[in-house]
Order: sequence, then structure tokens, then C-alpha cells
Amino acid sequence: MSCAVLVEKRGGETFIAAEVLTELLDEAERRGVGILGLEGFIIGDATYPSLSRIADFSTRLKYSSADFVRWSCEEARRLVGSSVTCHCHAATAVLIRGSV
Repeated sequence: MSCAVLVEKRGGETFIAAEVLTELLDEAERRGVGILGLEGFIIGDATYPSLSRIADFSTRLKYSSADFVRWSCEEARRLVGSSVTCHCHAATAVLIRGSV
């Protein structure tokens, strides 16, 4: 995944560049879509998991729908934080599991 690529398909999965994740989370929250979890990856010649960017939010599904949407999007934003950078040969990407 190069710096110019924001979405990449590999192995049947769609990876979203971390630089645009906040926009995607904002849109998910506006549409009422909660985030079940995040899986971070480092994309280069190969794809490697970024263990510090993995989260499972599904344990909070007991909350009301609106509360879960708000909470899960906020937690996802916090996880990604402002430390995301793009390196052209090893970009960070995120695979999101969503819930309607």
C-alpha cells in the first residue's frame, strides 16, 4: 500500500489506510454504525499484524444501540490516536468489523 492508496484489497479483505480512518469513523457514527473491532496491519511487500492496533469492542453490545455506536466510534478514534503516519513502503492500514 503506497501513501497515495487509501483502500487496498488483499486476500479477500479490504484494508483502509489509517490516515483516513477518522473520516470513516465519523461517517459510521453519523450513519449509526457501531464498530465491533479494529485490526491494524503494516502493509508493505507482505502484510503483518500491528498488535498494538487490535481491539474487540463487541463485549459492549449490551449497551443500547445509540450508546454502543457513540462509545465504539470514540474508542476506535482513541486507539488510532494522532500517532498514525504513512511510510510509503510500510503503511499502516486498518481492517474494521462493523455492526448495524
